[in-house]
Amino acid sequence: MGNRGRGVIPRAAAARQVLLDQHPDCSVIIPLDGALTTAPVRTLLPHPYSNPSAMRERVVRFHPLYYDSVLDGSETATTRFDEPCAIGPAWLLFEFDDEYKRLPGHINSIEPKRFDQITDEDAQREGGTVAADLQALLRTHYPTIQPESRVDIVPFRVEQVGA
Repeated sequence: MGNRGRGVIPRAAAARQVLLDQHPDCSVIIPLDGALTTAPVRTLLPHPYSNPSAMRERVVRFHPLYYDSVLDGSETATTRFDEPCAIGPAWLLFEFDDEYKRLPGHINSIEPKRFDQITDEDAQREGGTVAADLQALLRTHYPTIQPESRVDIVPFRVEQVGA
């Protein structure tokens, strides 16, 4: 937060905890080494408390290009780097320029592996063909990803739409 020309000012720990309680999947803008960057809110608190009664609906964000392939079932997994997901119900949220679309979904499992161990099968579950293509695509979403980085392969299903 900031105003009167002060730029982005990091939030205090109490405000970070509220963000974590209310929006556990959100990212926040922070100043770092003279530049602005984003970070998952969960990484901003060293030892947050966990309040189960404060748990909100889970959200998995997608680029809008994937909407049709998720809706028609040709994409049944997503690969995430430093964006933890939880098994169970979740909204699959697609962020278009002028609107959001969401689908009710269910995260079936979380399969951790190294980035350099992504397989052709992983790529095919995301509507691709070979691992190298998926890795190249992931580098555009996650520029800091390294061969030894841990990623999560997250198989999901879309729950019945329009019922």
